[in-house]
Amino acid sequence: MPKRLAFLHVVKFEEVIGDDLELSLAKYFLDNGRRLEKICFSISSQIVDKDEVVEEIKEKLNSYYNFIPEYLVEFSYD
Repeated sequence: MPKRLAFLHVVKFEEVIGDDLELSLAKYFLDNGRRLEKICFSISSQIVDKDEVVEEIKEKLNSYYNFIPEYLVEFSYD
């Protein structure tokens, strides 16, 4: 594990559209951020159905892991 990730507590993704690259990067941080307390996704203002994108991200993350605590993942949008 990269030493710099050892002390990472919060990761924030801005203008998220829910594509595979964003989720692969999120998975990398979840796999390697041993002290990770929160991963935040701010959905892009360009997305019309933000709730649908949030549900898709949740489904994809759940497909990677058996269990992700709800407090670990946060979603926001305007």
